Amino acid sequence: MIIGSHFCLFGLQLRLRPMSANKVLLETLFLTQGRVGAILFFIITAYFLCVSDLPVHKSFKKAWILERTLLFWSLLLTLISFLVGLLPSQESLKDRIKFIVSAFLPTTSNCWWFATSYMGFLIIAPFLIAGLKALSQRWHFVLCVIALFAGLSTQLPIFKNSNSVISFSPGIINLDFIAIFTIVAYIRWYVPWLLQKRTLGIICCTIGYLWSLVHVFTKRGEEPTTFNPSVLFEVVGWFIVFYNFHFSSKAINGLASHVFSIYLITEFSTLRGPIWNYFTLISDKIYSTVWMVPYTIGIVIGVCVLCVILDIVKSCIFSLTVDRKKGRVFEFLWSKTNNVITRVFRI
Repeated sequence: MIIGSHFCLFGLQLRLRPMSANKVLLETLFLTQGRVGAILFFIITAYFLCVSDLPVHKSFKKAWILERTLLFWSLLLTLISFLVGLLPSQESLKDRIKFIVSAFLPTTSNCWWFATSYMGFLIIAPFLIAGLKALSQRWHFVLCVIALFAGLSTQLPIFKNSNSVISFSPGIINLDFIAIFTIVAYIRWYVPWLLQKRTLGIICCTIGYLWSLVHVFTKRGEEPTTFNPSVLFEVVGWFIVFYNFHFSSKAINGLASHVFSIYLITEFSTLRGPIWNYFTLISDKIYSTVWMVPYTIGIVIGVCVLCVILDIVKSCIFSLTVDRKKGRVFEFLWSKTNNVITRVFRI
């Protein structure tokens, strides 16, 4: 979903193309699905994190391990960008130095908006879970209503793309993620039976896709935001549908550990344009034909497979280096930090 959306958004640049049958199909099947994929990725994590109390140590260790992956790809892709001359020639020395420094600080430099927001969520998750558990079911429900109302209000023309206090935006502390986690936790803790209604999931998916079609005709090439009703209905629908499939697959579990790097590789600032422009050279020739949708599906699958292979190579490198004693540096720093806090604050 995410890769297909990026291809349509940055490669095909559908917002600049005239209305046609292929444009409607591509926007409905791919462009509008990117945010759905991103939020699905997040709520899968949220669902498992809120099953019990999350120790601060465990949450921070997850963030530390994620940072290693971000740092690896950031440094490698920055090096590749310099070697193949992907940096704009008009950039000043100051800009180039800033680009290099940001490679060493991928999270704080917001190199990837989702990764930055996800990292921030991992850090605050233990405190958020403790706070939600301290609420009664009634007040947790009220908080869910407030979160949903605040999110939906960003879809109103008066608030959309504004700097009002209830507008959500990506960052280390992402209000979208906090609001969604609040709702996911309520469902997981108090109304889990809701997830067993497969018919409800199918209905939500249907409504979501129909709403996406409306979005295509009204927004013309604009990607829907997190709290767009089409995104919310599809996310709920897809999650419920697959929640009711009970099976075990080592292949899927193995693949799942590599898919995040697909996003990191294809969304790196200097590589995103060249990657998608390369495939656009062919797509421009068949854009008006019946082969456009199958070609897009092929591109999405091909890019995903290639990036997964690259991440498997990365995993092999990690297994021979930093993963030989995985988490050892973190445990050392955590122990030292704990000792300092204990001595200074006597807690």
